[in-house]
Order: sequence, then C-alpha cells, then structure tokens
Amino acid sequence: MENNRGFLCFCLGCAVGAVASVLLAPKSGPETVEYLSRKANEGTDYVKQRAADARDVVTGAVEHGRRAVRYQTENLRAAVDAGEAAYKKAQEATP
Repeated sequence: MENNRGFLCFCLGCAVGAVASVLLAPKSGPETVEYLSRKANEGTDYVKQRAADARDVVTGAVEHGRRAVRYQTENLRAAVDAGEAAYKKAQEATP
C-alpha cells in the first residue's frame, strides 16, 4: 500500500509540473520549439567544435611524439656509428 501511495504522489507531481509548465511558459508552443531547436543546434555545433579541437591537440601530440622518436633514433644511430668508428680506430692502433 505504501509503495502505491508513493507512485500516486509521483504521478500527481508529474501532472502538476506539466500543467504549471504549460501555464507559466513565457512563449507559445511554436516559439518554444524553435528556441529549443536553435539551442540544440548550438549545442551540437559546440560539441563538434570541441571534438575538432581535441582532434587537433591529439594530432599535434602524435606529431610531436614522432619527431621526438625520430630525433632520439638519429642520436642513437650517431652514437652507434661513433662507437663503431672508435672501435675500428682502436683496433687499427693496437699492434
């Protein structure tokens, strides 16, 4: 019985809220629909812009990572080449 009473109060609250929103709405139905549609489109554009910004940031970070790896690879290759040259020079100098 208590559960049914809670559900009845919930339904009554929903009905009162619906009636109050219709009576207290500052604009007519078509104006409200147009306003909500415009706001939804603005929200969609905002999300698209933020997604594009995030994509740009990620692309920049990936490119930065690639440059860093390339730089470190070149440094490692130069160090290995220098080590090989030093080893060969030491081998030639050893009697």
